[in-house]
This record gives sequence, structure tokens and C-alpha cells, in this order.
Amino acid sequence: MKITTGLLLTALVSVPLGSIVAQEEVDYSLVPVSDNVIHFRGGTGGNHFGTVLVTDEGIVLSDTIDPESATWLRDELKKRYDVPVKYLVYTHGHYDHVGGSGIFKEDGAIIIAHENAESDLMANDAETQWVSKRNIAMPDITFSDKFTIKIGGKNVDLVYLGPGHSESLVAVHYVEDKVAHVVDVANIKQVGYRTLGKPVKQYIRQLKKARELDFDVIIPGHANIGGPEDLDIYINYLTALVAQVEDAIAAGKSLEETQQGMQMDKFKTLKRWDEWFLLNVQGVYEQLKEAG
Repeated sequence: MKITTGLLLTALVSVPLGSIVAQEEVDYSLVPVSDNVIHFRGGTGGNHFGTVLVTDEGIVLSDTIDPESATWLRDELKKRYDVPVKYLVYTHGHYDHVGGSGIFKEDGAIIIAHENAESDLMANDAETQWVSKRNIAMPDITFSDKFTIKIGGKNVDLVYLGPGHSESLVAVHYVEDKVAHVVDVANIKQVGYRTLGKPVKQYIRQLKKARELDFDVIIPGHANIGGPEDLDIYINYLTALVAQVEDAIAAGKSLEETQQGMQMDKFKTLKRWDEWFLLNVQGVYEQLKEAG
């Protein structure tokens, strides 16, 4: 039965997490980023990220990625720990981040997501059938603005970031460990992916809300992990990008003229600059022109 609520899930005590050895697999690995939080890499080439919190009362996951990654993760966690996965959090309702979640639900995990996650998942399913193809389970518990999981003496805050990249995007904040999992809108240590996606101004609002969290480590959905200063750089990058493109459009400049006139050299050390910067400009230009 689905529960829509803001209640607190409560457990009792925690014990320190033992050392974890990184895996050698190309596509899958578990690497600790704090005493209790582990960075999970999955997907082809290990290019999708999830997180794992281990306590003596059970495990909390955020994102399972795809069926192959989820199967590897389930088996690995069972080998390493004698506690079950109690909660699985969806960062948002996109199929490439929550595939394989059904196997954890079958094992008894409670799935928690924003109240819009199910509709996000089902939006294109009539054409793609990703929900069944990727064994995606629907949430058991949904919330609107904020939800806190209490387990093993730890607090995991789920904070809705507002509309933008999906209508269901939440930041997963491991409070005591000072780790934040902020998927897809946060490009850490690199420029945005190709033409960025829409609507970039709301991406900035989502990122600024995530920045209000108290964290030392940020784990995005892809590419690189970093710290709060790296999120600041990306927010500043997007803000400058939008402002300069807006000025160019107001001056009647074409896309090519806008790309040639960008003054963004201070961000050139970001990864993928040569591949994607001009595509970033193109994406912002086209969506701002379309918006009028």
C-alpha cells in the first residue's frame, strides 16, 4: 500500500563502518567517501552514480541505475554486510537511474521518492516500456517537500529541488556524514552535457537550493565527485553563460556570433570544454530564443 506522508522513519543506533576496498570491475565499484557513505558506480563504463549508507540497523540506497548494476550491487552488499537494504531512494523518476529497483523491493526494501516520480516514470512508458524492461518498481512512500529517514543513528534528508530537470528531483543529504547526492543538474568539475537540456534557468534554481545543504562531498549523477566549491563554480558557470547569451540575443546576434563572442575563459579549465562548451552555448541560445 502506498503511503503519502511526511513522517519520520525511525531506528536506533549505529556502529562505525569498516574499511571498504574498491572493486576492480570496469563498470561497477563501491568506494567510501566518508565513514558511512559509499560512492556506487554503475552503468556502462561506470558512468552513473548512486550512494550507499550502511548502519547496523540496515542500509539506505539512492539510485540503482539499471538491472545489471542493481544485481551486482545487491549481491555485493549481501557478501559484505549482514544487514538488509531497508530503504531505496529515487533521486528522480528517470529510467536510467532507477532500473533494477524491483529486485530490492522483492527483498523487502521500502522505496521512497518525490510524489511526482511515478508520473515522471510513466510519462513515456507507453512508447518505451522502460518500466517493465528495466524492472522498475513504483514508490511505496512519497512526499512533497522534505522527508527524513532516521536509521542507525543517522539522518538522511530528502529535499525536493523544485521543477527543472524532471518534476521529481530530490537531493539526498547524508546529514552527519556531510555528503550530498545531487543527480544530473550538477556537473562537477566539467561543463554541462552537450546542449544542457531545458529549462536551464530552473536548473540554476535547483542547484542553488542544493547548495544550501551542509556538505563536504557532492556526488553527482555522472562524471566526477567534488566539494562545495566545485558546485559553486558550476553555478557561476551556468549563471554567466545564461547572462551572456541573453545579452547577445538582446543585441540581435546570431548563434554563431554569440558563440564567437562569449567571454568565459576563466572556466576553460573545466573538463569537456573543447567538446561541449559551444554546444552549451547553442542549447541556451535555442531555448532562450524559443521562450522569447
